[in-house]
Amino acid sequence: MLHCKDIYPDEAKVDAVNFIGRQAMAKHNETKKALMEIFKEREEKWYSISELEEICKEDYGLNFDDKKEKNNLYNQLYRFKQDGIVICNRSLYRINDRKIDNALQIIEDKIESYKNFKWYSCSDEELEEARNTLQRITDLSSKVQNLINQMNDDTIKVTEDIKAM
Repeated sequence: MLHCKDIYPDEAKVDAVNFIGRQAMAKHNETKKALMEIFKEREEKWYSISELEEICKEDYGLNFDDKKEKNNLYNQLYRFKQDGIVICNRSLYRINDRKIDNALQIIEDKIESYKNFKWYSCSDEELEEARNTLQRITDLSSKVQNLINQMNDDTIKVTEDIKAM
């Protein structure tokens, strides 16, 4: 396997290559985060590439004028499609509601199974697995509650700003 040091023996060039790689990864993460926010905000809407570019530019300050940057958008949409996060239909994209519904159903089924779980007659491995799963569900619940609180706080701030006008 080749490393930057094999290709560029000069230390400054290695640092430059690593810096460019970090910049590209940061841009990739910004694009991924922006797309997830867009799809989460407006679940039922279908988006074209040009609409996604426009929203990313206006709301998130991302610019896709350069071909390399535009490829970043295409690559991220392709990854989302492969992972089942978004649905593509004739170059229009939207979030995959079924995947979300399936995830919620799995969580609900797990909770229901633990309601009927025989805590006193299970093996140590089953007990440990149940505790770990319930801890993960509890952590997820806390994250969801924090998100709801944050949304409520943002709504209150916007309402106060509107009243102040």
